[in-house]
Amino acid sequence: MPPDSQTLEMPALAELDARRLDIDVKQQGIANLLHDSGCEGLLILHPANFRGLTSGADPVGLFGHDELPGLFLNSH
Repeated sequence: MPPDSQTLEMPALAELDARRLDIDVKQQGIANLLHDSGCEGLLILHPANFRGLTSGADPVGLFGHDELPGLFLNSH
């Protein structure tokens, strides 16, 4: 690989690792909260909460204005 292409890929990999770590920390916090409160799961439907818990994920495949992304998280 030419040196220029390696330089371009490294920041992208570091950014993805940081995003993955952020998501894992948030999911572990929710899992702990669910376990401590005795709840089975948490359903996230509000778009701002979806983006917050997925570190800014942009849902793809939604076609209408009445379709929203959702997350279901449990304590496992």
